Amino acid sequence: MKAKILSLLTVAAAALGLSDMAGAAYAYKAISIYEQFDAKLAPYQVNSNLVKVNGFDDQGRVLGRYGTSSGAEAFITGAGGVGVQFVYASNYGANFMSSAAINSSGQILLTQPSRTYGPYNDNTPIVIGPDGGGLRTLSDLAGLNFPNTLFMNDKGQVAGSQGSEESSSAFVTGANGAGIVPIAGLGTGRTQINGLNQLGQAVGFSDIVPWQQHAFVTGVNGSGITDLGTLGGDQSAAWGINDRGQVVGYSILLNGRVAAFIAGSDGGMRALNIPGGDILSIARGINNNGTIIGVYSKNGNDQGFVTDADGLSFADLTVITPVGTRSARPWAINNRGDILASVDDGRSYDSVYLLVAVPEPESIALMLFGVAVVAAVARKKVAA
Repeated sequence: MKAKILSLLTVAAAALGLSDMAGAAYAYKAISIYEQFDAKLAPYQVNSNLVKVNGFDDQGRVLGRYGTSSGAEAFITGAGGVGVQFVYASNYGANFMSSAAINSSGQILLTQPSRTYGPYNDNTPIVIGPDGGGLRTLSDLAGLNFPNTLFMNDKGQVAGSQGSEESSSAFVTGANGAGIVPIAGLGTGRTQINGLNQLGQAVGFSDIVPWQQHAFVTGVNGSGITDLGTLGGDQSAAWGINDRGQVVGYSILLNGRVAAFIAGSDGGMRALNIPGGDILSIARGINNNGTIIGVYSKNGNDQGFVTDADGLSFADLTVITPVGTRSARPWAINNRGDILASVDDGRSYDSVYLLVAVPEPESIALMLFGVAVVAAVARKKVAA
């Protein structure tokens, strides 16, 4: 009988759209990642300007690396961006280690440079769990040069570019990083990966001719490639994809201005409705609820935004800092609605903030009302 009641609660909640609060309206609690490093690293005389954030998971655990006198070490925060734990390279037989990617379940991809100089290091990537256990070496990726960001999904597929910034090729691995599927570029020059979903579809940009790029999306598991075209101009780039195959990015228009776009896996690119974003707008990410983040030009400055595919819930992103209210320029969003953003908070360099999604009071009231309705339905079913 108890199992039946729980089943009814689940079904009714899903019918009311209450089983996942990620679709509700949100306010944000701002967590400064760099402020935590100022305190954590003070005994080591390392400043937070040497910190680089790579990404985060669906619990808000933030992954990054920080510079040391001998190289780099990785770190991960607790859920909600709170607390900093170091991932020491010596624990894994390396002199130093850089963070590379984190998937939605908290598995961490790390690279182990084999030399301590130069912009592109020969790497032997490894994957560990959020607690540092479950070591797995990705031998098929050993020795490759990674000039850009790597991505990893929950199947352990890794996507990225290898080579140099001037001439790079792209790839997607099989599950658990085994095997490499090359991604044929759209022309000659660069092919760069900027996102990967749980189906193994990768997005990014590829040169049609040198330094003239088009946005693209691959098929499942990196198979095939689709040129998403442009909105009339000669260049475009894709910066994010969700598990529904929705792709976002930017395209140059015929008039030379830059517009944020949304497209499907089969194309159909269209401009997003960005109020006041007539000169420049760029979409940087989209989650499974269809929430889109990006940046647009407002009064001559870069302003972060959050919106939906139809622009009906458009809002500026701002953070209250010690030097006043500042724009938060987002570059990653998870499926809970948390956002990673760069903020000018008075330092000599931009800080990174985690904007933790918090349901607004009306959303909480709606949820409580829905729970009461669901409970009443369940009681009637049980009585019957």
